[in-house]
Amino acid sequence: MPYVTSEAYEAANKERFYLLYQTQAVAAAEVVSVTLNKDCNLVRVTITAGIATCRLRNAAAATVFDTTASASSPVSIMVGTNTNVLEITCQAAATLTISQMAVWGEFVSATLSSGSAPAAPAGWARPSDWLAMPTVGSGEQKFVGLFAVTNDASNYLALLFRGAYNVDWGDGTNQNVADNVRAEKLYDYATISAATESTRGYRQVLVTVTPQVGQNLTTLNLQQRHSRFASGYRSAPWLDMTINGANFTSLIIGGLSTAALGFLERVNIQTIGVLTSAVDMFSGCRAIREFSLFDTSSVLNFQGMYNGCSSAQVFLLINTAAGTSFVNMYGNTLAGVVFPPINTAQGLSFGGMYNGATTAQVFPPINTAAGTSFGGIYGNAPSGASVGITGSRFAISFAGMKLSRQAIADIFTGLGTASGAQTVTVTGNHGVPDLTAADLLIATNKGWTVAT
Repeated sequence: MPYVTSEAYEAANKERFYLLYQTQAVAAAEVVSVTLNKDCNLVRVTITAGIATCRLRNAAAATVFDTTASASSPVSIMVGTNTNVLEITCQAAATLTISQMAVWGEFVSATLSSGSAPAAPAGWARPSDWLAMPTVGSGEQKFVGLFAVTNDASNYLALLFRGAYNVDWGDGTNQNVADNVRAEKLYDYATISAATESTRGYRQVLVTVTPQVGQNLTTLNLQQRHSRFASGYRSAPWLDMTINGANFTSLIIGGLSTAALGFLERVNIQTIGVLTSAVDMFSGCRAIREFSLFDTSSVLNFQGMYNGCSSAQVFLLINTAAGTSFVNMYGNTLAGVVFPPINTAQGLSFGGMYNGATTAQVFPPINTAAGTSFGGIYGNAPSGASVGITGSRFAISFAGMKLSRQAIADIFTGLGTASGAQTVTVTGNHGVPDLTAADLLIATNKGWTVAT
């Protein structure tokens, strides 16, 4: 994802980098349409009066999601880079401010002095010697994957789709495969064109899957093991992929037991059908750096969605309004620095949600009022200096983080009323010795026991 290193934008006491900043007077019911800068991945909208309804549309003019800003509550929107349009409808006459940014980090309470802005992390750049990905039209049912073929005898590949399908293996061969039957391939490095060789030491093929005549693709499953092997976690060196199909209701890409997608760096999911599960969708994709926005509005279970995406730095704001499980959603995202303020109002399970996010300094606001389990939600997050969680009513730990006295007091303020005998643990934070009796009362007056 692209970043910029332009001058630091110091207003509003935030850490960020800006691409465009605009302020304008708007009339009641006026609609403001903004085409976002191609490098923008964070938009901040503020309004001085009334409510501003913000609708994000993608390049195909389809609605990605809606959200609102008010005079008392600005809104931050994570977006995919490249073409997006933001439509803002203002209910009252007011002053509207729109900031487009390529972010380094989340919003924190620290003013940047001139010249003190931290270096922006390098954005992902697709290797120039990778084969070009073809354009997949919005009405097509198609999977295209760039696959690495190494100079050895172990280039096994297996995949499975629901709906009878055809596989073009990218080496001049193709086959028709019946619905729900695994397709298999063993590539011979010597037969793959030397013109496809990458400086990384492998050759490449483009694998294309389309439905047979009269068929629809409903399930994609890359967690398949070639029949050569009875067991084991086998490497499947996908590099890049595009997925499109309005009938897809299940996408099984990543996983931690069958196929290791440790080479995969980008996934472009376009138009799909109604998904209800994102369990382990990108789990174990340790090299992935770039995602696309796609429809997750019906997903109930986000468990392990990004677990082990240890190279990704920025995660997009996806629609999680229906989600009930967020267990290990961002687990072991070692390089993650920007996590979006996703909608968790229906969430019940939050165990390990950010466990292993060792680099992140700021964790976003999440509503956990409905939550009942929080084991290890911020486990092994030693850089965490700010946590925006609110509403928690059951035992929760913030041990071993980097929280100041004020950050801990803010956590206490955000806690809900304890459901029976519950403990909030803040041991191992440098701000613990500075906590005052008044700070502790914030939590204990809500029925909490504080473990320091």
